[in-house]
Amino acid sequence: MKRLFCLLLAFLFFWVAPTTVNAAGSDFTVTPATPSAESQSYFQFQLKANATQTLAITITNKADHARDFELEFLSAGVSSNGQLLYTPGAKLVKDAGPSLLSMIETPKQTINVPANSKTTVETHIKVPNTKWSGERLGSWYVRAAKEKSSSGIQNRFAMAIPIHVTIDHALTVNPHLTLSQPKLQQNNQTPTITADLSNHTPRLFGHITQTLNLYDADHKSLGKQVLNNAQMAPNAIMPLQLPLKKALTPGTYTLDLRLTSGKQSYHLTKTLIITGDQIAKVTPKAATTLLPWWVYALIGLVVVMIAVIIWLLTTRRKS
Repeated sequence: MKRLFCLLLAFLFFWVAPTTVNAAGSDFTVTPATPSAESQSYFQFQLKANATQTLAITITNKADHARDFELEFLSAGVSSNGQLLYTPGAKLVKDAGPSLLSMIETPKQTINVPANSKTTVETHIKVPNTKWSGERLGSWYVRAAKEKSSSGIQNRFAMAIPIHVTIDHALTVNPHLTLSQPKLQQNNQTPTITADLSNHTPRLFGHITQTLNLYDADHKSLGKQVLNNAQMAPNAIMPLQLPLKKALTPGTYTLDLRLTSGKQSYHLTKTLIITGDQIAKVTPKAATTLLPWWVYALIGLVVVMIAVIIWLLTTRRKS
């Protein structure tokens, strides 16, 4: 009997133990192949009007099978925590200068690299005949194409090589920043004030200390966020997010933003009116917890038993 019990335990262990799925790793690297950037992990060029610059990368496939890779050029953006983003979906402010994407000759969008091999892809940056000067920031974005897998799990790894281009000369003028579109929204079940911080100058600058506050009519702070060593990409729009820990009431509020970067300092404010309907939309509703069916059945049974007892007592008294 004891032996049978041990065999049963062993069977249950192997039956419920999770099976390990070896998801494919990135299994590839991307490095600059342009001579002036081979010793770096990024491209940085200072170009003049009508100039042409070679841009090349080497994709190394470390997998034991051939793989397809998708190639794309992106403009750099900024995340809500003040970090540069080299992923799709950057929000930018347009200006009169040529964009980074318009200056790059787009190579093949998909390339196949044999197993345990490397392939170099080359293209060019062509600056038009322009009197505009400024900086452009983006990346050469390489992503592994989808592969069929028996496990059904797909890990599409991507790597980005930053590209920093300065046309004519670096700007020394202080960036022009604006604060716009403050709103009360819900983020992860938390009431949050959102807004856009826009850099209207084609200039990259960093080492930013950023303090964001929400004040009520009595200048009482209802939420505060401090970011250190933040960055702003050229012409980028940074989505601000200020989670609120205190409940709001309908009224007029002030979103207050202060930034310092070296000797530069900025103070931006924006007024927003919050209504009761807006507060109701973002206030988490109490979740209705349903009891298991057997609880309701048990309650019903108790009610029936009480009714039967009362009926018996009533009948007995009459008898």
